[in-house]
Amino acid sequence: QNLQELRKFLGLTNYFRKFIKQYSVLAPPLTNLTRKGAFISLESWTSECQQAFEELKRVVADDITLAFPDHSLPFLVELFSDASIYGSGAVLLQEGRPIAFTSKKFSGAETRYTTGEQELLAVIHALKEWRCYLEGRPFTLKTDHKPLTFLQSVPTLNRRQARWMEFLARFDCVWEHIAGRINIADALSRHPSLHAAILAAPVLRPRSTESPLSVDLAKRLKTAYASDPWFATPENVESLRRQNGLWLQTEGSVTRIVVPNDNVLRRDILACFHEDPLAGHPGSTRLVELVRRSFWWPRLVTDAENFVRTCSSCQRNKALSGKGRGLLQPLPVPDAPWESVSMDFVVALPKTEG
Repeated sequence: QNLQELRKFLGLTNYFRKFIKQYSVLAPPLTNLTRKGAFISLESWTSECQQAFEELKRVVADDITLAFPDHSLPFLVELFSDASIYGSGAVLLQEGRPIAFTSKKFSGAETRYTTGEQELLAVIHALKEWRCYLEGRPFTLKTDHKPLTFLQSVPTLNRRQARWMEFLARFDCVWEHIAGRINIADALSRHPSLHAAILAAPVLRPRSTESPLSVDLAKRLKTAYASDPWFATPENVESLRRQNGLWLQTEGSVTRIVVPNDNVLRRDILACFHEDPLAGHPGSTRLVELVRRSFWWPRLVTDAENFVRTCSSCQRNKALSGKGRGLLQPLPVPDAPWESVSMDFVVALPKTEG
């Protein structure tokens, strides 16, 4: 489809060129297109290029012979692994010769893993596939995802990562980072046609938009304006303008509704942008960005932080991203009854009827 995909293909075949007979004779129609200005469009792709492309695919698939692992020599294995959003791939090498290839398509749940977890899953799949070669022997594990090389020093792990780390502890491996552009396993996990299909998908434009200001909210704003003495002072509203009974603030090309000093009203506005099914319970920074598109009031940032901090759904479901709190410390043993009293709050209980 483009020059970048051509270079990826040539990078894969060039790695195994010492195992391909007359590689320098087969590849020139394609390598010539990588020169500056040679690959202008798909019209540059001639029948000679297509023939060279098909022949290189054939020899890579048929003529590359898998080598037997030599157990009499120091067993140095290089394991290249890589993951894309569609699946993972790896190749097992010994002294530059391929011993085995493997690839695996991600399941629906696995496609929603983070990038780091997908890269680690690629390693786990490869080690399970080649456990008979690698278990009990030292080898090198090369990946183009650099954070994996610091996996042993991560202070906190979730349950899935802890389970994978327990499996990795069975292997004697040394992690090494390799640049993605020279990682030959990329070709096993990435499918260029899928990327092209995504880019070629039509973009649907919205035909209508829904205003964030409902009729009920507009009435509540007008009522709150009347009870807020701040808006009765001319100096305060000098930089504002009034339209349809609402006070507006204009900053550049953005016009926002000024919300009066009504804690219940402000909290309801924050709830609209935070608890809506399509909002996804954003954090305080994202919540402020969403609210500021339509509304403004003093201390909006502080109110948003307090709202997110007291959201029961966020506290129950969102993982802590900060530093661990440390080990629990025992309390001093009291000498007499009622000398030390502890208490906690029970929150988010269902509402009673009646």
